[in-house]
Amino acid sequence: MFYKASMDTLAKWLTGVVFVVLGSSIIMVGWFFVNKSVSEALALLGITFFLIFVFFVTWLYAPQGYILDKKTLTVKGVLNPKTIALADIKEVSVIPDQTKLLAIRVFGVGGFFGYFGYFSSGLIGTFLMYATQNKNRILITTRKDKKIMITPDNLQLADALKQQLAQ
Repeated sequence: MFYKASMDTLAKWLTGVVFVVLGSSIIMVGWFFVNKSVSEALALLGITFFLIFVFFVTWLYAPQGYILDKKTLTVKGVLNPKTIALADIKEVSVIPDQTKLLAIRVFGVGGFFGYFGYFSSGLIGTFLMYATQNKNRILITTRKDKKIMITPDNLQLADALKQQLAQ
């Protein structure tokens, strides 16, 4: 079954800001080509291409939703979906929305198309996050004590996971 993962307001705003910066840099490239030196325009063009590259790579790896079937939980993305075998899951727990994680991004994305990558928290420790919002947090602990956090729109995914694991 597919569980949708919608972006929260902060992620939408940050994504919008990046769009504005990217659009502004493209406009500035044209302006520099017309009114300034070629070297300045080429430098700005390089920055613009870098921003476009970062934009597409981030979009490709951003979580789009979660698919639960009889044997696996898959974090759906445009590219490289992450699959977790249900046999490898030791525990599934819901972290209440009022719990402040105070997570620090170690290596990942903190709002642009979501929150994904490696994060660290005093409450949980280091964990891998595939999130699009700061609510409906489900923490999955694997048998190797790897921690993975997901944030579906509907917390029924946690119940479905627990039910699958009980069988």
